[in-house]
Amino acid sequence: MKAKVVICGDSSRIDSLLATLIMKDHPVAGVVLPADEPAKTSTEFAALQTAAKLCQHFSLTLGQNEDLASADVVIIALERPQIAAEDMLSYVQGIMPRFRQLVNSVIENGFKGKILISAPFDELLVYFAWRFSGLPQTQLVGVGTFSQTLFLQSQLKHRLHVGENDVRALVVGTPQQQLIVWSRSYVGPAPVLMYLANQDNHFSAEDIAELETEASSQALVDNWVIQDMALERLLMALVDDQPLIATVSNIQTDHEVGPLAISTPVLVSLAGVHRLTDLTLSDSEETEFETIIGQLRQTITEIENGKIGGTE
Repeated sequence: MKAKVVICGDSSRIDSLLATLIMKDHPVAGVVLPADEPAKTSTEFAALQTAAKLCQHFSLTLGQNEDLASADVVIIALERPQIAAEDMLSYVQGIMPRFRQLVNSVIENGFKGKILISAPFDELLVYFAWRFSGLPQTQLVGVGTFSQTLFLQSQLKHRLHVGENDVRALVVGTPQQQLIVWSRSYVGPAPVLMYLANQDNHFSAEDIAELETEASSQALVDNWVIQDMALERLLMALVDDQPLIATVSNIQTDHEVGPLAISTPVLVSLAGVHRLTDLTLSDSEETEFETIIGQLRQTITEIENGKIGGTE
């Protein structure tokens, strides 16, 4: 039986994601909810719907709110506004009222499944979706730093000339404030940093610095192709028997500063999102990670106090 996945949000992001899902041809029944302009949505949707007819497994229809009650997953895909990176936080102020209305509509129409979010500042949107929806924290997940983790693992594979399954790297935090956990990143049986001591590997401190720059670049954060690749893998983990451990935005309630959503490695599966063990960091990494947590919680508090958008 096909999993039913309802996709809503901005048309450009929906179109991009649908193209990826059509190419992958998974056993998924995709249902797109109309945007604010149904006629425009129908026109843009026609080409994708025609392409989906070539799929053996994936199907695509234009749906209604009534489809939410029987959906397994709702994907909320929002695009990045065309503003300067330093002004990105103002994005939250503009999107929060619409986002709250969207989440409320999903719940009011009987949805009880899992919500998967792909958007700028998805760590904030995952947290507020949890607040607005009343869903268990295991049923909300954002792409978070998973796309950056996939990119880092790919680059390590190419630079060290190893196989795809030989690399395990972690990027945690948020896409805007990420931390590469070098102390827990491995190639084969050894930590990545051990390869710096072997000149035969042609892997140096300069390579580490370059990887950190590339993984933290705004261009990577804004790369929706990589974002969709990560989103597709997470979706199949949530609806099919393809569990994976991924650095995704997930709700955490055990921090001293208060509850929040932040990217850490968790198990993503049919059962939702579950933390298998606490994240162990080096002393310097722990200090940096706590700083990220503190700043993120401060932003959440400002939003909750009505200083940054429509949650008061």
